[in-house]
Amino acid sequence: MALDKNDKKHQPILEYFQGKKALVVHPSSSIRMTIRKVLTGIGISNNDITQTDSLKEATKIVVDERPNFVFSFMNSEDESCLELSELSAKSCPNRLRGGFFLLTSENSSSISSLMYDYEIDAIITQPYTNKSLESAILNSIEPKVKPTPAFTILCNGKEQLFLNDEDKAYDIFTEATMIGKGVATAFYYLARIESLRNNADDAISFIADGLKDNPKNYYCLSFGTTLLFDQKRYVEAYDYAQKLLENYPLSPMRIPELIRLSIATQNFEDIVGFGELFKELENLGGTVKRYISAGLATCGRYLVKKDDFESASPILKEALSYSNGKVMILENIVWSYCLAGELLQGRAVYQKMCEVFKIDENRMKEYDLRMVNEFSNDITETILLGAKIIGEGVSSFSVFKLVLNSMIGLDRKEELREDIIHTAIKKFPESKDEFLKYLN
Repeated sequence: MALDKNDKKHQPILEYFQGKKALVVHPSSSIRMTIRKVLTGIGISNNDITQTDSLKEATKIVVDERPNFVFSFMNSEDESCLELSELSAKSCPNRLRGGFFLLTSENSSSISSLMYDYEIDAIITQPYTNKSLESAILNSIEPKVKPTPAFTILCNGKEQLFLNDEDKAYDIFTEATMIGKGVATAFYYLARIESLRNNADDAISFIADGLKDNPKNYYCLSFGTTLLFDQKRYVEAYDYAQKLLENYPLSPMRIPELIRLSIATQNFEDIVGFGELFKELENLGGTVKRYISAGLATCGRYLVKKDDFESASPILKEALSYSNGKVMILENIVWSYCLAGELLQGRAVYQKMCEVFKIDENRMKEYDLRMVNEFSNDITETILLGAKIIGEGVSSFSVFKLVLNSMIGLDRKEELREDIIHTAIKKFPESKDEFLKYLN
């Protein structure tokens, strides 16, 4: 329902949106039309609203047209919408004049935590109605329609950061800290700038100042945890992390760091607790699963290095269940099996997961060769497997080099070596001289 232009209480809102541009990104045409209708009802001209069903196209529109407001769906298997939020902030750096709204079917605390870690004004969950959309938009922009002096200064400082003017941003945030109470976030931004300047001690000092102003400030607790962790001040970092978890939803992107922190402080019971917490989370999207898997993989690798494969095994299996086909995470997990002396199990798990997630077959074969080369006690196994996959068409430069290096010093299989060298030269003629050296 359109705002009444004759109602005085609506005048500031209508004036705020006047002349501003919006971009709506969603695969559903009906949802795009619903959002367009709401936006025209609150003061944005129909001609100033652009629509697309593609995140890739949306990126180009944000760069070229620089819309003030972006409404983007979140694909659980692709976090490019989060990258779009950062790009949107840089294209419209003064956030008093713009905003980013995430549209999602996922409704969980882990999703809501994204608002703290990205430039997101509101997360709007399905079902989308005119009323729910209008309410979410108006509630989120209320501080921008009639901004307080403190909020204005904060937005001005962030604008300079987005414009890469650290010195000007520093001066603005310093001014903001002098207003009085409620300035913890300004101290956080000063800490960020000092960190960019490699002044870790000054950055940590600003975080402490921010927490004196507000002991529960998310940005100070979050960034403080990272700063202290990087400085290997694990006990202090752990204390910050615990306060963060006590007051805010668990952010998926922090899971690996929290697990590493629990390991560093030997709070192993936390890791078990994280595992239980993961099971309670509903509607896990690809982003959340990726962080959970990476965190559990880190824990499993630690236990393997401690020669405790019995404890590591169920954790690695749990990590596999959350890997969601992310190849690098999957390969990290199976490498832990190999480190534990379970080469056959690692290879079998890797092959099965590659089949499940339809991972490129050539990549699978090449990584399998790497595992055999690294962990098999029989070099002949590497040579025969390498020759086999080369014959099957796996012909990357690294595979040829690995197999030929394995053959150095072996008197047998000369004919096989010559065949491999011939194939390698045919595939990489520019490296002919390098491959011919293996004939000596």
